[in-house]
Amino acid sequence: MSRVNLLFKIDEQICKIYNISMYMRSLFTDKSCLKKNVTLKTIDHDFCFVIGNGPSLTFEDLEAIKVYPTFTVNFFHKGCPEFPSTYHVLLDPCFGNEECLPYVLDLYDSHSTTKFITRQNVAKQLLTLNKVDRIFGTYPVLAQYRDFVRCNMTKSMTGSVNVIPFAIQCALYMGYKNIFLLGCDFNSYANLKVEHFYKHGKDRMTSIGEDLRWSSFVHYHHYALQAYAQRTDCKIINLTPGSLIDAYPRNSLNLILNKIEKKNNDFKAY
Repeated sequence: MSRVNLLFKIDEQICKIYNISMYMRSLFTDKSCLKKNVTLKTIDHDFCFVIGNGPSLTFEDLEAIKVYPTFTVNFFHKGCPEFPSTYHVLLDPCFGNEECLPYVLDLYDSHSTTKFITRQNVAKQLLTLNKVDRIFGTYPVLAQYRDFVRCNMTKSMTGSVNVIPFAIQCALYMGYKNIFLLGCDFNSYANLKVEHFYKHGKDRMTSIGEDLRWSSFVHYHHYALQAYAQRTDCKIINLTPGSLIDAYPRNSLNLILNKIEKKNNDFKAY
């Protein structure tokens, strides 16, 4: 066995031990706010769009997809303040702190039909502020390794160091069979500046090596999600031009929209 494979084996055992400890801890954790997540399984389409914040989104026609189910994430609405997201996912713990909470509250009030998906602790904080109807808490505490993925939003879920894999998990739980990725460039570790579609690039706060190490976890999470999708007869298709996410088959937004308009749901990739 090579040293690299040995390292992977050790990491896998550590993840298993960690997850056992999280399962035990969850037995004594109040997860009552997760119960209503089952209502999210009522959907009107079998497809949805998961939209990242990559710079490629600048060149996409978001008007063309706003009538369909969409997942947006984090600070997306800084670039598209009026976009009527079906779901908005706020995974980072920072959204419960004093700096980011006003952004979340303003977003909740200005997007009256959007359902917000957050960590359980942030959801509880919002519930105390009378933001009740459209807040859905989650408990993403499990470590992802190999093909291990847990998507059930009423129980402990696999967490992620990037919000997109988590948003995909939520879409899979809700029952979407065709999940299309837009704005998921995932290339910050290959650039000297970190860029989003809603602001100019800024100098990175972490080294490329550190960014690359954490990004590798995200890539493996995507591989696991592709394996999960294949086991459950779902399709995840990357529509992001130039995306470095190589786990999924690729296609283009125009071709997919053409199929949708013709009610042809045979979403074959390239």
